[in-house]
Amino acid sequence: MENKNISKGSNAAGLGLFLAVGIIIGAWLLGWHFTEAKRIDNAHRNSIEVKGYAQKDIESDLGQWMSLLKARSNNLTSAYTIINDYKAKTIKYLKDNGVSENDIKLGAVYTREIFQQKDNGYGETNQLEGYELTMNISFQSRNLDKVEEISQKATDLIQQGVNISSFEPQFFYTKIEDLKLEMLGEASKNAYERAEKLAGNTDSEVGTLQSASQGVFQITSRNSTEVSDYGSFDTQSRLKTIKAVITASFSVK
Repeated sequence: MENKNISKGSNAAGLGLFLAVGIIIGAWLLGWHFTEAKRIDNAHRNSIEVKGYAQKDIESDLGQWMSLLKARSNNLTSAYTIINDYKAKTIKYLKDNGVSENDIKLGAVYTREIFQQKDNGYGETNQLEGYELTMNISFQSRNLDKVEEISQKATDLIQQGVNISSFEPQFFYTKIEDLKLEMLGEASKNAYERAEKLAGNTDSEVGTLQSASQGVFQITSRNSTEVSDYGSFDTQSRLKTIKAVITASFSVK
């Protein structure tokens, strides 16, 4: 009986010690959270957040023209003959207009089976009617005038019997990644200038940079007001404008 009482007393003492330690740790954590929250609140009170902007007008330095050839026949071999004829005429047209053969890119030939339509016009039957073959031909050049000229004159191929779809030319700026670094620097400088102006209105001084985040880049046609949350990347215009934005937080003293 005496041993049982001693055991119960030891368990109670251990439990009491455990609870005491828990209370101490809990009080310390509560105090730490309170202090940290106060520190963060003070930091926010003594900081200023601004957006910095930068934009630059650029001109594309690479153009691209794309086309789609399409051939149909009830015989697969005949369809291949037709599309190969279209390909030869298109390549000749490009070369005759000053495009280097090394710049011409030929896509793969895709084959699609065409099935006879049902009498009611809804859906297809299992009766094979023929084949449709498609193929892309494109080229890239730094001569933007040449790209536009090829695009506009591609209808000459239609007059030669070529079933071709000529797409609008696309224009790119190949040094965009290098330019982004420059734009971020300009946007950061603009953010600091904005912070100085806002702080000056309250007789405060801008201190160190506390945080900064990069926004999306907008690459739009010249004088465009287009803005996208995911960023814009215009490929239709030769003349473009690149816009960069950052959000920065500075200490204020």
